[in-house]
Amino acid sequence: MQVLPWQLNPYYSNDIIKLGEYILMIMFYGGDLMFNPQEYAYQIEVTVKAIFKCDKYGLGGIADANFIKRDPFIAIAFILGNFYNKADASFKMKIDDYIGKYYIEMGKSMEEIGEEKVKNLVKDFHEIVSTI
Repeated sequence: MQVLPWQLNPYYSNDIIKLGEYILMIMFYGGDLMFNPQEYAYQIEVTVKAIFKCDKYGLGGIADANFIKRDPFIAIAFILGNFYNKADASFKMKIDDYIGKYYIEMGKSMEEIGEEKVKNLVKDFHEIVSTI
C-alpha cells in the first residue's frame, strides 16, 4: 500500500479529513448544504402561477422566480391580498399575522433575508395558502 504525502503529516491529514468529510456530506445530501434562494423562489413561482393561472411572465413578471428571488414579499403579498377580500375573519387574521411577522423583510432579496428566515417565510406562506 502506497503512503500518501498527507498521511505523513498530521497537520495536512486533519485538513484533508475535514475536506473529505465535507465532500462526503455534499455527496450524501445532494449539495443541499448551501443556501439556494432559487429553489425557494421557484416554490413561490409555482404557487403564483397555479393561483393566477398564468405563465412565469404573467402579472408583469411577478410570477417569475428571478423576480421573486429579488423581492419575495411582493409576490407573497400579491397572493395573500388576492384572498384577503374573500376570506373570513379567522383567515384574515392569519394573513395579518403573517404579514406582521415578516413585514420587516419587505424590499429585501432572499439573500439579504437569509436562509433561516426564507425557509420559515416560505413554509408559513405555504401553510396559509394550503388552508384555502
